[in-house]
Amino acid sequence: METALKDRGVRIWRLRSRGAMSAVREVLSRAGRLGLLHVLCEGGGCLAESLVRAGAVDRYVFFVAPILL
Repeated sequence: METALKDRGVRIWRLRSRGAMSAVREVLSRAGRLGLLHVLCEGGGCLAESLVRAGAVDRYVFFVAPILL
């Protein structure tokens, strides 16, 4: 699977960090070194909390479905 993704141009980062907070910082640091200034992080409450606690959130955008499925 990893080879197939790499063949399609996907970059896979293996993190040295342990724990959500240090992993968030490492990923955002790497993204910054690549020149990425805007990142959409889609996930659950744990990811959202880690980003907020790391001081990595500049803006919140909420998408709400018109009906509950």
